[in-house]
Amino acid sequence: MTTLGSRVKKARETKGLKQHDLADRAGVSVGFLSEIENNHRNPSGKVLLKIASVLGTTMDYLQTGHSAPTPARERNVVSIPPALADAAEQAGLSYAATAALAEAYQQIVARRGGKEEPPTAEEWLRIYQALRRHLGE
Repeated sequence: MTTLGSRVKKARETKGLKQHDLADRAGVSVGFLSEIENNHRNPSGKVLLKIASVLGTTMDYLQTGHSAPTPARERNVVSIPPALADAAEQAGLSYAATAALAEAYQQIVARRGGKEEPPTAEEWLRIYQALRRHLGE
């Protein structure tokens, strides 16, 4: 049975990173990362999102193993809703940041277990700002 820790370790090694590289980029200590990989600690959602982002995978994959841990550059093209495109233009977001925002939103909706009305451009900007605050950027 694979665990969150084993999936983090496998994704890190696949990406060619040492523990200290991932720890630095994710903003955690090497000791804490080691405890995660050895299944002695569970990261918060905020930390897990940072780790997934550095590894170019999803939180869903790290938590469940149900989605492929593909690097962002190898993922399928992300559909950018018109309202998100407008918001991204207003905020000066890159395509990568816009695609990541669309994907994060899709994961949130999926976790809630339902469909939601697509956000307006103003709502996309609020979602973007909330994620930035949550990630400490």
